[in-house]
Amino acid sequence: MKWSVYTLSLLILITPANTHAQPTLNEANFEQLITKLTSIVETSDTEGFLSLLAQSANIEAVRDFSLNTIRGEISRAIVVPRFILPIDNVSNGIGYQLTVEVFTESGDTGRLQTWQLNVIRPTSTDGTDNPWQIAESVNLDSIEGLHHLSLKTTTQY
Repeated sequence: MKWSVYTLSLLILITPANTHAQPTLNEANFEQLITKLTSIVETSDTEGFLSLLAQSANIEAVRDFSLNTIRGEISRAIVVPRFILPIDNVSNGIGYQLTVEVFTESGDTGRLQTWQLNVIRPTSTDGTDNPWQIAESVNLDSIEGLHHLSLKTTTQY
């Protein structure tokens, strides 16, 4: 009897609590979005940023975000995803909080920003994957006036 209680306790501890856990995502799952963001930042295309919005996004808030964060003549840009967390109140596997670092070079001046993007993937009726869309964007931090810096394409950022 004593061993069966231990065995049962052990099984309860090692059995996953939720068999329908969210799938594990990594940076590769957001590669298409990151590529688009890099191009948008590099060309200072605020309208292009707005084209990535979900229907539920607050357009005025995102327009203000894009006008304040995507600006100037940019020589080069790099967007690097750093953290990916599921959004609690969004259906399983279709909403994530994506934190990215955005480094831009303009002449010999650089700028580093940290953005938090709530991204969602609308469900499709035909089973194909829709592209990620931005539901909300926040500029968490920014360091401007980095002088005499340049991006080296041979060195990983």
